[in-house]
Amino acid sequence: AGLVTAVAPGIVTITAASEGKTGSVQLVTTFSAVGTVTVSPDTVLILTGTSQQFTAVVKDSVGRVLTDRTVTWSVDPTKAVVSSAGVVSSLIANGNFTVTANIGSTSGTASAKAVTLINLRPGGSHTCGRNELGEIYCWGLNNYGQLGIGSTQSKLVPVQVRSSMVFDDFSAGEV
Repeated sequence: AGLVTAVAPGIVTITAASEGKTGSVQLVTTFSAVGTVTVSPDTVLILTGTSQQFTAVVKDSVGRVLTDRTVTWSVDPTKAVVSSAGVVSSLIANGNFTVTANIGSTSGTASAKAVTLINLRPGGSHTCGRNELGEIYCWGLNNYGQLGIGSTQSKLVPVQVRSSMVFDDFSAGEV
């Protein structure tokens, strides 16, 4: 028994020999069609003055990862810029936009939110900031739920506080 693995598209002749007998067959290999494109991270907050690296995983229709494809990245050019390597920088102070990875007619998307934080307030082991829209974002230790995000999971990057209210001012508090 033998196993043939294609490494590139094309035509190859495979010959086998055993006990003085030989046999040959021509094998035609082609590219696998793209089945899905998955963009990571799928949802991200981009602070003003920073950039975010996005990556795309390309799979065929049976779930095999395809590494030989070129991804073309796109964003709304009025809201952000994206490099050919998938690095995104926001052009807006506050707002949402979509990052798209295209391979032919197949694409995957991620959601991005641009935020400019003002009025930064330090807490005991966390920090919070408000954007111009009155939304509060916090990060740091969260062992008592002090970040206001509905869990006690600490965050290294700002996460929006769970609230339907708009704030003019706030305090991060001490815990």
